[in-house]
Amino acid sequence: MSLFSLSNTKIFDRLFEKATSPLLLEPDWEATLQLCDIVKSQEVTAKYAVQTIKKKFGHENAHVVLSALHCLESIVKNCGGPIHKEAAQRDVVDALRELAKNGPDLIRDKVLDLIQCWSYGLGQQYKIFTDTYNLMKLENYRFPPLRESEAMFESNDVAPEWRDDKECFRCRQTFTTFIRKHHCRACGDIFCDKCSSKQCPIPKFGMDREVRVCDACYEKLTSGSPVNSIPIPKPMQLSRPIPTTASASNQGKSQAELDEEESFQLALAMSQSEADEKERQKKMLTQKYAMSSFLSAPINNNNIPNVAEDNNEYSELTKYIERGRQEQQREKLTTTNISNGHEVEIQTQLPNELNNFITDNEIDQFTTTVTDHINNFKFRMLSNQQRSRNVTTDTAVQSVFVMLQHFHPELHHYMQLLEDKRTYYENLQDKLNQLKDAREALNALRAEHSERKQQEALERDRQRQIQLAQKLDFMRQKKQEYLEYQRQLHLQRLAQQELEMKTRLDQQRQLTLAREHLAQNPQFSIAPYDYGRLPQQNPAYQPPYSTLPVQPSIDSTSQYSVVASLPTQQHPLPSSHYPSMMMYPPPKIDTNLLPNAQVPLSMQPVSYPIGATGGLI
Repeated sequence: MSLFSLSNTKIFDRLFEKATSPLLLEPDWEATLQLCDIVKSQEVTAKYAVQTIKKKFGHENAHVVLSALHCLESIVKNCGGPIHKEAAQRDVVDALRELAKNGPDLIRDKVLDLIQCWSYGLGQQYKIFTDTYNLMKLENYRFPPLRESEAMFESNDVAPEWRDDKECFRCRQTFTTFIRKHHCRACGDIFCDKCSSKQCPIPKFGMDREVRVCDACYEKLTSGSPVNSIPIPKPMQLSRPIPTTASASNQGKSQAELDEEESFQLALAMSQSEADEKERQKKMLTQKYAMSSFLSAPINNNNIPNVAEDNNEYSELTKYIERGRQEQQREKLTTTNISNGHEVEIQTQLPNELNNFITDNEIDQFTTTVTDHINNFKFRMLSNQQRSRNVTTDTAVQSVFVMLQHFHPELHHYMQLLEDKRTYYENLQDKLNQLKDAREALNALRAEHSERKQQEALERDRQRQIQLAQKLDFMRQKKQEYLEYQRQLHLQRLAQQELEMKTRLDQQRQLTLAREHLAQNPQFSIAPYDYGRLPQQNPAYQPPYSTLPVQPSIDSTSQYSVVASLPTQQHPLPSSHYPSMMMYPPPKIDTNLLPNAQVPLSMQPVSYPIGATGGLI
């Protein structure tokens, strides 16, 4: 089974479950009618529908079984022969008898009603219903009173059964693996894909959605003719119905009466066609005059007098006068209304465009008139042929022929106008295609330009990122150099501070030792002394305790303090207790140096450089 069939069966099952729901208080007629439409349109097979309903007969809920019986009754009454055939099967009838035998009273009454209606309505075609009805009457079942309306079954508006064949019903093409079979839902014949490619709904069979039909049935369905009619060429009809001479009611009439009646009907038809033609021409003239006067009217209607004349009195002279007046008015508008030039141009060009084309109403009226005349002509020819009359002597045929000859140039004119209209619209279509191609090309160029700009923006961002990275590297390098410079300065400062601290500690240590020595030997303290009275002894000798410049950067290994710098053997001390220290007064010092000399010697320790031999440098 195909996927389409599976979907239809699922829809049928869903609707059937809805129609037999145990929650229903009364039958769901909407779902039941939808089930009937599905079965009538043969979306599911009759066997599947009946067997699905039969499965519900064994349900434990009596209301569900009663709803299933209602569905079966509706389908049998509305879906025609295939359902009747499936309902007449032995297993279905036996299942109904079991329900009547073992079911409750409500279900038994419904089953008896169904069997009684089927026996009266379908007993002639299916004897099983009549036999079952008689057998159950013998079993003392009490059937309800029969209502004639319930024993009516619809079998006409049912989709025909599908007929199978090895070749197409229309083109006689043999079916193969690649040429598949298709059935027309309207007539039931089998066709190929080319002969059944159209789709349309078939309301007569309950098919509201579009289904596959053949070409002949499609034309009948769209034109409104009955589907089941035989495709024979129908005779041409006049604008009014004429009774045919071959009918059974006219067989008793004489030939003279028939001829007279036929002539009368033909005269009526011809007069009607002539009246229609005059009315059509009158409408065409009225429409053309109204259209031309409306489109050629100026913008300022107050300055132009309205021409109100009867359409019957509209002559060539009036047309000429109106045409000259309109041309003068157009020239005046083009010279005065410069600002409204666009509107004037539209008004002068629009009538030409509209006059070149014709409306659908005009074409319909013309074709209807010509068709009526052709039908009259053909009907008269057939009548003369049936009565073996000479066509050349028939004035009606000749008059219709002359009228058709007059219509021939107009027909060519309409054909030419339609051809021009087709060419015009083809040119418009070509221009639209060119515009479409140009728009696509423009969109492609825009996309390319935007992509190029995006690429350029990305390239600029990448270059900017590279420059920023280079600048950051350069700044990091400068920062490292600066940090290294700061570290060197800090190390130098630390070394200088350490050296100064060491020098200060040495000075403090020397000062402490000097104070200790002075404390232990007070006789070596410096007393006030008159330097002017001092005798000059050894003028070439420089006293060691004179003020000397201090050298803070002398290495500790090559310098000694004043206490240890003087050798004992060169300057013997008067006392043997202090061999390493000797104090002498200065020989003769300038008075300018006296303030410096008054400074205690213990506060200014003097260092002397000592050479490798141990003497002073």
